[in-house]
Amino acid sequence: MKPCYCGSGKAFGECCEPYLEGKDDPKTPEALMRSRFSAFATQNSDYILATEDASLHEGVTSEALKEQLQRQEWVCLEIHNSDEKSVTFTAYAFMGSHYLSMHEHSLFEKRDGRWFYIKGEQSYSKEVKVERNGLCPCGSGKKYKKCHGQK
Repeated sequence: MKPCYCGSGKAFGECCEPYLEGKDDPKTPEALMRSRFSAFATQNSDYILATEDASLHEGVTSEALKEQLQRQEWVCLEIHNSDEKSVTFTAYAFMGSHYLSMHEHSLFEKRDGRWFYIKGEQSYSKEVKVERNGLCPCGSGKKYKKCHGQK
């Protein structure tokens, strides 16, 4: 049983995978945010574009987005707060030997029974160089060189 990328503690097949495969739609903004994070983690550019307001990706193709996603490895999502129209979270990604922490307050809107990402207010972002012998920032407890630094 592969754990879901979104950090819910559920199996991927019982959590975000049905959304990413188009078998179901997320019922809440938090479920959509979690599934979008899983889409970033699995480089599912079609799902990312299909679940956001079209004005956010004018002129962006699925192929171009996928190329951008291949330079990132999204590894952890922390949901801080969610309500009926917004989610506040921190997402973590590796970009080469650097580790990115991004804090965002996202807004969502329901249209024709489906939730869409409308916009996000990024309030904090930092990039840190990861040392090979330091602890991996993904939270595994392993040294970076034995965890995400093996790639």
